[in-house]
Amino acid sequence: MLEYDRDASSPILFAIWIDGLARTLKQTKVNSVIQDTKFNFTFFADDIALLAESREDLQKLLDAAFTYSESWRFNWNCNKSKIMCFGCKGKTRRYFLGLQELEVVKMFKFLGVDLQQNLAWTTTKHRFAAKARARLPILKKAMIEGLSVDSGIKLWETLIRPTLEYAAEVWSGGSWPEADRIQNAAGRTILGLFRTTSVEVARGELGWLSLSARREIRLLRYWGKLVKMDDTREASIQELQGSDKYAERFVLLHGPESSRVIRPWTSVEDRDDW
Repeated sequence: MLEYDRDASSPILFAIWIDGLARTLKQTKVNSVIQDTKFNFTFFADDIALLAESREDLQKLLDAAFTYSESWRFNWNCNKSKIMCFGCKGKTRRYFLGLQELEVVKMFKFLGVDLQQNLAWTTTKHRFAAKARARLPILKKAMIEGLSVDSGIKLWETLIRPTLEYAAEVWSGGSWPEADRIQNAAGRTILGLFRTTSVEVARGELGWLSLSARREIRLLRYWGKLVKMDDTREASIQELQGSDKYAERFVLLHGPESSRVIRPWTSVEDRDDW
């Protein structure tokens, strides 16, 4: 985590400063991790992720980052810096940022999502579900005290549902019945129905889609956004439109369930159709 003064010029100065680190990492000679595109780091504000195909390449990136910090006289927070290895077998390797050895972990929370070594999203879903369930009593108390149905819906849409859909474009592959059960409980609470009342009654009265259907819509919108991106963007798939090549990688990341959502649309080649 990096700290900087929060005055009007701070964002510009930080962008100039961080650009030097990006250039340093780009100049480091390591293998690409996405086919022919050199993609070895991601920046989001002051959160940085380094990516490499081998232990040796990752250590080169760590050394480059440390050398840059020495040149510009700042320190990395090694307590928050972790190493994750996907698909690694055998003995765990050691990694160093300067003289500090970094911890190798099987799970790491990055930008609000729990990345797991086995490429599953169970931890993320469990955490989101627990957070949403903890907020259900707020909705129940408000309805008991006379909150209108419209206000109850607004409370659900702004306070509870977003916790179940955060970054769903990334992890939404596969079923998640727990999320729909939480929505069903909220719907019954808003309408004052019994717990045994059919799910279809609450959803039909409120005009709600199932959360699984909403995630599929978000996934399609995300796919459409990729299709419509400018060709200069790293994530652009213009060159892969009309083929299943990108769809296969997309399904690999988002899970087999996403194949049913995405594949019927892979033949849409015109960006304007989206």
